[in-house]
Amino acid sequence: MEHLFEVGPDLRVDCRLSVGAVRVVAAPPGHARVELTAHGEVGEELLRRGEVKLYDDGGSRQRLVVHLPARNLFSGLFSITGRGGVTVTIHAPDGCELHARTGAADVHAGLDLAAVDVVTGTGDVTLGDVAHDAAVKVATGHVRVGTVGGALDVDTAAGAVDAGAVQGPVRIRTASGAIALGRTCDAVKVTAAAGDVGIACAERGRVAVTATTGDVTIGVPPGRRLHLDVSSTIGSIRSELEETSATSDGGADLEIRVRATTGDVDLRRAVSSAS
Repeated sequence: MEHLFEVGPDLRVDCRLSVGAVRVVAAPPGHARVELTAHGEVGEELLRRGEVKLYDDGGSRQRLVVHLPARNLFSGLFSITGRGGVTVTIHAPDGCELHARTGAADVHAGLDLAAVDVVTGTGDVTLGDVAHDAAVKVATGHVRVGTVGGALDVDTAAGAVDAGAVQGPVRIRTASGAIALGRTCDAVKVTAAAGDVGIACAERGRVAVTATTGDVTIGVPPGRRLHLDVSSTIGSIRSELEETSATSDGGADLEIRVRATTGDVDLRRAVSSAS
């Protein structure tokens, strides 16, 4: 099943799917296309109950809605066992916003996005570059994000988190899973119950990491005025950095606070600003 639309430059994609997969790929400017592929009886039912429509939200703002809800909780749980679902492929222009809510579905966006807000119960979330803010909440799944021009907020119960350069504040919470960040340019707050935490290059701001079980590695470029507050209950601390005394013009460029329960802490010089 295919739906075609003519769209403007200010587009929000709003996708709700109980079970299946969501793919968002780049389309030529001015055009959008939605392809729906049903799997099994549950998938066919989702298509019958679904809605695919383009709304004008005032001015040049448009909203492309793809809603495929389950009939009831039993139907949704039945399809999670592998007996149905829908693969949603959305072709949209670069620079659109993506808002997605899924029960059990991978979400993959291979285009440049303006902003992202994704919530899924079970499934991996893979995003390209995001110009502004990106928020992802996953119960179980791996989160991968390219560069982020605004804030990054990730919450996952079980799953790793990988992100490139982030210009805005970073807040990540995970119960189980490794966290790997490229370059950070603002405040960072990471809370990890089980899993290693790595920041390739922390440029400035306050970096606060709380890790119950797992190693913590943070890279710092040369020339930064530092304030360090690091401890590990069971584990070693290794640092190539020297703390710099606060100055009259505002103090440290970068403040690093690490609280590790079981795990090593490694503070090192970043070879270059990581991307």
